[in-house]
This record gives sequence, structure tokens and C-alpha cells, in this order.
Amino acid sequence: MGWLFGKKRSEPEPILAQRTPKDEERLGPAPPPPPTAHPPGLSVHAFGAGGPGISLLAERSVSRPARTLVLQAGEQAAELEGAAGVGVAGLALCGACVTSGDRDVFLAAGDVLFAASGEGLTLGGGTAASSLLLDVSAAAGAAGVVHVRRDDLVGRGFAGVTGIRALHRAASSLAVRLGPPPGARWVLVGLRSFAVFHGKLVVVDGDDALEVRAGELGVVADPTATLYVSAGNDGALAIGFASPDLVVALG
Repeated sequence: MGWLFGKKRSEPEPILAQRTPKDEERLGPAPPPPPTAHPPGLSVHAFGAGGPGISLLAERSVSRPARTLVLQAGEQAAELEGAAGVGVAGLALCGACVTSGDRDVFLAAGDVLFAASGEGLTLGGGTAASSLLLDVSAAAGAAGVVHVRRDDLVGRGFAGVTGIRALHRAASSLAVRLGPPPGARWVLVGLRSFAVFHGKLVVVDGDDALEVRAGELGVVADPTATLYVSAGNDGALAIGFASPDLVVALG
């Protein structure tokens, strides 16, 4: 009754900042996937922390059909060699000049490139470091090079879910944008990695709520686990990779 006497009511802390939400606290038109006994196993990495060359952030496994890598160039170019039947998708963490097959593409920060099937990527070197978050799957890639700009009005949303959009789907990988919300809480199964460009995301990993801030990568060790994600503010924006059959609900 404090409002009757001019006292300001305190706002409750967001549910995902405290714990996994109860069933009656979840939002959305359809029930979200149930919690799993095993946690997602989230790890957080700063952009460019690994130095020039290839850094392995998560290996392929039975529950994770893709490797997550960071390819970074310094003064010299860096290369990920292609292989038949392998799909390669890259997300620019900063401005980058990328060659795939016979095509040269300049990627701004947040742009996504799907390499042609069987083709790798070469990241041009220069005076400023450039880096790509890579999703490398054992399934065939796209028929040709696909370039998706961060602000392109492409892809599709998920029915009844705000603040998340599938940008491009290949046989082996889905590029997805999370945010700007407003005020979204998502429940995801299949998200493998993401980079935060603005604001922050709060991710529940087992009993822990972890923050992934602008300039950081989130890598999910087991994408089959139910992942709870909350946008930390109205300006939060992240882009990442998931399995093509990504499950999305409001939490």
C-alpha cells in the first residue's frame, strides 16, 4: 500500500537474473520446452582473445554437430581450409575482408557470410586485427556464397515470439539475431554460439545466471540443453549460430 502515501514501489528483479522461471511465470503463446537435467555449459570469451590464427572454442560431438571457432588475422591473412561436405558460416566481429572461392566480400561488424559448399574462408590481414566467429558443420554448405548484412530486413521471425529472428538457414547452420527486444525472455534449444554487439544478455546456465556483454562471445557446449536467455536492456543485440531446427519460445 506504499503507493497511497507517495512511496515508490520497487521493481522486482528480472526472473532470469535470479533463477529458472516457474511454469506459471513463463510468457508466450505456447509452453516452452521443459528444463533439462544437464546444463547448457556456457562459456564466455572476449572478442579477439585468442590472437591470430584459429582458436577452437567448442568441438563437434554427438550432441553438438558443429565446431565453434574464431578465425583472426593480424598483419598476415588467416585461412580456414575448405573440405567436401563441410558447411562453414562466419560472423564478423569487426570489419573484415573475406575471400571464399572466387568471391571477395567486405563484412561489417555483425555481417554473416555462408561459404559455398566445400569452400573455406580466407580472412585478409592488415594493420588492424579482424576476426570471425565460425560455425563449421559436418553437413554440406550453401550452393554459393551468401552475404547477410546485419541490418538487412531478411529472414523470418518466430510465431508469437518477439525480439528474435532467423536471418538465413542452410542445411547445416542457422544464423539468428537476438534483439533488440524490447524486454524479451527467450527459451531456446539448439543455439550454439552468439556474439553480443550492444548491451548484454543474461543466460541461465544450470543454477548460475551469467552476463554476456558487448564485445563478448557466448558458446554453448551442449545445445540440446534448454537455454534461458534474457535481454539485459532495450538496446541488447546479439547475432549467432544455431541448428537449423532451433526451438524458440518465450520464457
